[in-house]
Formats: sequence, structure tokens, C-alpha cells
Amino acid sequence: MINSQTIESYKTSDFEKIMNSTIKITFKKPFKIKSTEEIGNVFIGQIVSLGLSANSPHLPVSIDFLIENSDDKISTNIFQIDSIEI
Repeated sequence: MINSQTIESYKTSDFEKIMNSTIKITFKKPFKIKSTEEIGNVFIGQIVSLGLSANSPHLPVSIDFLIENSDDKISTNIFQIDSIEI
């Protein structure tokens, strides 16, 4: 499990290892899913893209997370992630 303290030290190469794999992600605060109007903070899906910082060394600062069995995508700052289970 990746917790909120370790995720802050993740580099792009660390995220690339789990991108497009099905993971369980827990956010610190709930998100509202547009298509279902459901509110929750634990979702299963895939990280489909990373947002990198503008300054070198261009560390990951945000993710786009595609919820499983849905077209809904959550775009969030990595500091809003509580944990990731692979």
C-alpha cells in the first residue's frame, strides 16, 4: 500500500509502474461522481495521466483517475490522496 506520506516522494517512474493497472484509491475528501451523482472517497480504476510540476525536476503533482466501469474521470492533486492499493 502506498500512503499519503510516501506518495509525496514518488517520481514519474514510480507512477509509470502503476499507470493503466487497476488500483484502489482512497482520497482524503469525498468526490461527487458526475454520471451517478454518488459521493465517495474510495474508488477502483486506473491512473491514466500525470500532471508534472513546471520546474525541474518535474515531479508529479496531479493525476487523472478513470473510475472502473465508467467514463468518469477524477482530476486531483496528489496531496489529496490518502492511499493507493495495487
